[in-house]
Amino acid sequence: MGVWRVWNPSNVPALPIVRAFSPRIGVSPDQTLVARFEKSPGATYTGGWILVNSAVNGANACYLAYPGGTELYLLNDTGSALQPGSITLTGSITSPLGNSQCTVISGTVATSSNEIVLTVNVSFASTFNGNKFVYSGMTDSTGNNTGWQPVGVMYFPSSAFGAAATTSDPFFAPSTTSFLAYAFCRNFAGNLLPACPVDVFTLPYTNSNAHFHTDGPTRPRSRLSTQSGGPFNSSVISLTTDALSGQTPIYAQTTDTGQQEIVLACATASPLPCASLNYWVGYQDLYYVAARSQWILIGGNRTGHGNDDFNHYMTSNAAYALLATTDQYLAAHPEQGTIAVNDMSLPFGGRFDIEAGNRWRNPHIRHMTGRSVDIRGSLGASMIPFQYQQEFKALCFTVGGATYAEVELIGSSAQHIHCDF
Repeated sequence: MGVWRVWNPSNVPALPIVRAFSPRIGVSPDQTLVARFEKSPGATYTGGWILVNSAVNGANACYLAYPGGTELYLLNDTGSALQPGSITLTGSITSPLGNSQCTVISGTVATSSNEIVLTVNVSFASTFNGNKFVYSGMTDSTGNNTGWQPVGVMYFPSSAFGAAATTSDPFFAPSTTSFLAYAFCRNFAGNLLPACPVDVFTLPYTNSNAHFHTDGPTRPRSRLSTQSGGPFNSSVISLTTDALSGQTPIYAQTTDTGQQEIVLACATASPLPCASLNYWVGYQDLYYVAARSQWILIGGNRTGHGNDDFNHYMTSNAAYALLATTDQYLAAHPEQGTIAVNDMSLPFGGRFDIEAGNRWRNPHIRHMTGRSVDIRGSLGASMIPFQYQQEFKALCFTVGGATYAEVELIGSSAQHIHCDF
């Protein structure tokens, strides 16, 4: 995961030394390696080396040798001899120097006082994959040397990595079937790879959309398919990218639970971290309805949705319809003072009770879209008395333009008025 250089207790390193190296961590097949060597004062520089391999072993390694001057050499695959030719360290790209593990493209060298800075542009072969260490060392004319120093780590994945791409984080209404993203593989050069095996899956974000319950493996999630019409059987699919374009579209049949989800695409044969894309399932036209002189907010802190800030979202049209209905009712009954509003909708709509128990039933299912509200009719402050509940229900129709309204009994005594605007 990294390297940590610990100096001696006096914090004065013995010379010569590999003073610095970059990158400390690398994952790209194309790298600029920079080694900073420091020789002993008065001594002359006699050699420096960079070795990239899974261990200090010159065989099957990217093994660079710099004897001084302006020439850089690469050792052969066995680590026993120099490859023919050299790279002139002037920054110019001439004939590259390569073995089976890497190709040296160009490089520069700079000297100042007792320091030498060696910069080398290297491209690593796609077959040189897995975890690698970077070692470096140098010698000077004092007869001392640094030994092999671990100075960095590199991770070269196998020849392909999976990705999921779209123009932006998408947003879908619950229970819709929509294009989600493209799944594809790229090689080290960035080219799309046709007919590449990819695993794609989606997961919900914990507690998203104020669902502070059922965040285990049973939480609903969207299902995926490579066809717009399905079948949508699972939230995990395996596919082979298109043989011509190299890209395969992914479609989602979204859950009716409002939440944030993530889709991940992984090349089946690659250990690289998967590419990911966030998306939302819910409705975008919902707004928070705050407490006001006409009503108080109740209910959110008892239903697994945090506090009363989370269960009071509506469309603007529905909120104005509720306001008009309430104003008319309070004008007729000023002694009421305020009403108490319970569930409207969650911040992005969708299913309230994702345990799918008794509470998630009609008409509670209507709260998905932000057009419904429950008004307290019993058991608490600001309740509408029993003798006026049918009156409030009627006002939902005549003043608010409700499409549905009913006085509902929940359990044996809890009563409320449900209105859909």
